[in-house]
Amino acid sequence: MVKPLLFLLVGGGIIHAQTVSDARASWTSVSGNFIAAAARFPEADYSYRPTPAVRTFAQLVGHVADAHYMFCAPLLPQAQARSGFEKLTSKSELLNALKASVDFCSAAADRITSAEDAATPVKLFGRDVAKFTLLWTNISHTNEHYGNVVTYLRLKNLTPPSSDPAALRSRVYYDRAHGQNSPSAGMAEIGTRAGFVTTVQEQPLKLETLRGARTLYLRAPSKEFTDAEKEAVVEFIKGGGSLLLVLDEEQRQSLATTGVNGIIEPFGLKLTADTPYLHNCGAIAKAGEINRADREVPYSGGRAVEGGTPFAWQLDKEGKPAQAFAAWKKVENGGGRIVVMAEGMASLFLGEPNGERLSGIPRNSQSTTYWGKDSAIFMEEVMAWLLKKD
Repeated sequence: MVKPLLFLLVGGGIIHAQTVSDARASWTSVSGNFIAAAARFPEADYSYRPTPAVRTFAQLVGHVADAHYMFCAPLLPQAQARSGFEKLTSKSELLNALKASVDFCSAAADRITSAEDAATPVKLFGRDVAKFTLLWTNISHTNEHYGNVVTYLRLKNLTPPSSDPAALRSRVYYDRAHGQNSPSAGMAEIGTRAGFVTTVQEQPLKLETLRGARTLYLRAPSKEFTDAEKEAVVEFIKGGGSLLLVLDEEQRQSLATTGVNGIIEPFGLKLTADTPYLHNCGAIAKAGEINRADREVPYSGGRAVEGGTPFAWQLDKEGKPAQAFAAWKKVENGGGRIVVMAEGMASLFLGEPNGERLSGIPRNSQSTTYWGKDSAIFMEEVMAWLLKKD
């Protein structure tokens, strides 16, 4: 059982909004490192333990996944918590369980929308603690065991993700200042292979902070970008930075409200209004500049992209490519790169190998198994392309 680690809130119990965003950023960092370490450790060594008195690597990963659900369940009382992962031995099962537990806790952290909400008490080990305290308890416990993981990796002559100089040079700036949720746990896993780390920022976009990253990731923004922010992003791209912009249907993210076309139109790209809804139609990304082979990705209601070079298309009823849902652009005289995606399911790593096109109940994710088995490799190839420099 995990020992209770209860923290006192400084400042007489006062919680500021900035401290909540700091907690979310810390959570993304430590959970991302833990996932990357689990992905990096060889499957043949998952049964390894440095001494008989400690857990195997597999048990350590399973223990952390179990703890994530235990700590975060009070923040998501309507969601189904899971347990028993410490008994698993398969790397693939444990990695999937770990990513699911991280997404569970990220959703819990995203539900805390104000400093007042962060101070609301919930039960932990039979005691009343603030939601904010619970966030940091989970972060502290995960970070404690990441320290164990570092030792396991070093004993196997592997570099821990937090010490990987190549990945640290390839930072992905994930914007959370415009109504976005936290990044999917799948980003940390593909970061291990594509060679990047993701940092979450909840402050307005400024050129001086963007210059510390290789790629700016705007995934499903719903709030307005100011003119100053748009100008900062444009200058960042002209100066050699790269941009991944993902927008979904109008009911989720409004073009007029966000004004994101003002960011990409200077480069000859434009997101359209919604295309006619076709449930679980899927999309195809063709082999070429970005993807090494054709990739099947989910699509179920979105837009199209005009301009640039299309590389992925929504499928029609007959399964033939229709509107372009993703396009890329290289910016001359600077080395900037842009990818625009007009539907968000692939960026959430959705889609199943057993999914069937056009099946399920429209706009009901609980009653649909989405077609599009290649989201992870598709997103990995997109990120790898954005990280390149001409």
